[in-house]
Amino acid sequence: MKSIKLGGKLRPIHFGWYSFKIFEQETGIPFTKLRAALQEANVEILVVFVYSAICGGYNKLSKEVDFEKNDIYNWMDDYSGDINELFELLIASLPANLAQINKKKAAIMKKK
Repeated sequence: MKSIKLGGKLRPIHFGWYSFKIFEQETGIPFTKLRAALQEANVEILVVFVYSAICGGYNKLSKEVDFEKNDIYNWMDDYSGDINELFELLIASLPANLAQINKKKAAIMKKK
């Protein structure tokens, strides 16, 4: 599992159903539109993207989440690394089959 250093700690990241649920709850955007939403570079969406990835990592490792979404804003302010590399790592961590999920959902919706 990959990790990122934020808030003075190395934090695990994982994208799966749990992290997608958090992303949807926090933004109201279906996870199938996640990549398109990220291209808008809206601050709230980027923060929720980071938040959901870390929450997903904690959940995968059965660790209790010891932070809140608002902490991510402060951690991003203090982040001294290359922000583009951080988001590239997060995007690379998205499931490879996300595009397939999008296609299947579109096919199902088309049938309705």
